[in-house]
Amino acid sequence: MTHSKYSSLLILYFLLLVITGCKQNTKSLGKPNQIDSTLHIADKKINDTTNLVTPIENRILDTIFNLPEVKERAHYIEKETKGKRHLKVLIFQTPKENAENAYWVKAGEDNETTFVSHFNFFVFLDNLQIRFFDTAKDTLINLDTWRLNPANGK
Repeated sequence: MTHSKYSSLLILYFLLLVITGCKQNTKSLGKPNQIDSTLHIADKKINDTTNLVTPIENRILDTIFNLPEVKERAHYIEKETKGKRHLKVLIFQTPKENAENAYWVKAGEDNETTFVSHFNFFVFLDNLQIRFFDTAKDTLINLDTWRLNPANGK
């Protein structure tokens, strides 16, 4: 092999190392709106006008995450994935964005391809009542009624 071919290969190898070495690992970069906590109540949706989660939105997200069914699912996901995945609670729509005049809150996991919803809830502002949203039947169900049904997603 001649000196010039050797030099060309060395330069190509060096460039390849530089290109691959400088590539950022996007998995380690949090989403701009991701707020982490010890129980991974992440992905709190940013309010479009203030770029912050409002106090009422924080209260809603924390309340949904602390529902026994949601906490149980969060622990199940962490156990089954050996800590690689976590349940996240996020505001999918605000009262201004839906006909229910309520917050649509989803609890689910990011499987690195898509967000998979495990639970859907609507939280109404007038009384902060929480209702489970059955997406298959397109109906809102009182939490007590939902909890009586063994097929409620537990």
